[in-house]
Amino acid sequence: MTEKELRSMSKIELLEMLRRQELEIEQLTAEKTRSERQLDDRRVNIEQAGSVADASLLLTGVLKAAQDAADVYLDNIKTLESEKATSMEKLERETQEKVASIYSDAERRRAVAEGETRQMLANAQRIMDWHSEQLAAMRAGFNEALRRMGVAETGPAAGTDRPENEQ
Repeated sequence: MTEKELRSMSKIELLEMLRRQELEIEQLTAEKTRSERQLDDRRVNIEQAGSVADASLLLTGVLKAAQDAADVYLDNIKTLESEKATSMEKLERETQEKVASIYSDAERRRAVAEGETRQMLANAQRIMDWHSEQLAAMRAGFNEALRRMGVAETGPAAGTDRPENEQ
């Protein structure tokens, strides 16, 4: 099975494949147990045969079957480990990409909010400066009117008795 095919499989399909592999491993284990029993039986036969040549012929088939079963078992384990590693690498890569995307989006939003905040502060300062200029002009006009009327500039109207932040 190619890496592309594995990547296109859903989690359920991967789990089903793992379950099939487990069943196959169980079957191979059972087959290995049967082969070992056969080996034991053949040992008895070899002992009864009494000759090294006869024993060698009997053992060859049993050992070959046991080796074949062991090879299939190991190949299946290696395949499963490889598929698992590939799947984990893909998941890790996807997670890192998502984290980078989220971080990038958060940075962009922070920069936009920072710029908007600076603009609002600048606008508020301009409005405060304009109102201060208007108030100063009104106060100057009021003081001028008082001076023309011959009224002395005293108290809060003169602007001298109030703290700076109230003017």
